[in-house]
Amino acid sequence: MLSLTVVINTFSKRNREFLHQLSNSLEKQKDNDFDLLLIADGDEKFVEELQEIFHKARIIQSKGKNLSASRNIALRNSDSEVLAYIDDDAFPDEKWVIVIKKSFEDNSVVGFGGLTKPYCEEELKFPPELNWVVGCTYRFNRDEVQIVRNPQGCNMAIRRAIALKVNGFDESLGRDFDLLLGGEEPDLFLRIYKAFPESKTVYDPSGIVFHNVSTTRLTLKYFMKRSFHEGVSKRFIKSKMKKEDPLETEFSYLSKLIFKSIPKYFLNVLKLKQIRKNLNYIFSIFISIFMVGYGYIISPIYLKRKRKKTKK
Repeated sequence: MLSLTVVINTFSKRNREFLHQLSNSLEKQKDNDFDLLLIADGDEKFVEELQEIFHKARIIQSKGKNLSASRNIALRNSDSEVLAYIDDDAFPDEKWVIVIKKSFEDNSVVGFGGLTKPYCEEELKFPPELNWVVGCTYRFNRDEVQIVRNPQGCNMAIRRAIALKVNGFDESLGRDFDLLLGGEEPDLFLRIYKAFPESKTVYDPSGIVFHNVSTTRLTLKYFMKRSFHEGVSKRFIKSKMKKEDPLETEFSYLSKLIFKSIPKYFLNVLKLKQIRKNLNYIFSIFISIFMVGYGYIISPIYLKRKRKKTKK
């Protein structure tokens, strides 16, 4: 029987309502044969609060470096074959654990990713193709079981031993409070495939997680900031891999945005279908492409200045 640990990386500023929501959803899993591990950035009082919310969890205090470091703590402090990571402001469908375990019945599978849906009161003002901005699954082929390069961190599982053999997540990548860097997932899985060429990652949309999207993430400012940092992260990964071309997935995605999505929404405008909505979608795509490109171009200078400022 496959052993599984569900990992939650959290910090003391997290909304407690989200944590209660996540705890309740985990308790309702149809397969409850899993361990629960929390990596918490906070003081003893916060740890006590977490223990009251997640009764059966083992909790480890982190030093607050960044998300990648917190994920690595989980890798080093679990005995399970598979670790399933879920964000602390998300909650899973009741069959989530079942779907993850089924995916790893194939020994060549090293990673799993599921469908992550935005959970918010307001309708998103940008198109589903850009759902990654708020940590959710974007539109292209998202309803098909398929082999993918890497999962999204909000709804992700990995074979622990394999991840450890390639030294886990790169701690120079990953979110660090206001520094919205990403890229740690593709970086890790690209290193895994290089070391273990026969391995693969499965995306199964029946493994559903709902991701709370706060109103602060619905602003144009956040949208532009998140897109900018995506470009910064991609440039960093590109520089790390050197001879390899790690961004094939991103270029394919960009091509679909330009040659499929934009023409589709523009055609809707010409047909007088939801004109304002479709114009917003087109504007959002152009803004995102521009900000990602800008971040990609100035990435070396930006990271150098940002990290120098952080050290002070």
